[in-house]
Amino acid sequence: MCSDCENYTALDKASGWMAKVVEKEPRYSFMITYSALLYKTDKYADAEAWANKAIEKAREKKVPATDADELLAKIKKAEEENK
Repeated sequence: MCSDCENYTALDKASGWMAKVVEKEPRYSFMITYSALLYKTDKYADAEAWANKAIEKAREKKVPATDADELLAKIKKAEEENK
């Protein structure tokens, strides 16, 4: 949903839902989804924080964090462009 969606209102609403999900169950996949939603709604600082949390979670579980690494690079690029 989030990679192709450009509807800010829908993305913002989904972001609110995911905030509750990651609070209740902080899984890597939920964290990266939440981070992507924050990124798509231009909340770069929060998106970066959650991407980093997702990377930490992946390291704990000894699984690849490729998606989070790629998203983090996009977030940092967007932050630089929007300074």
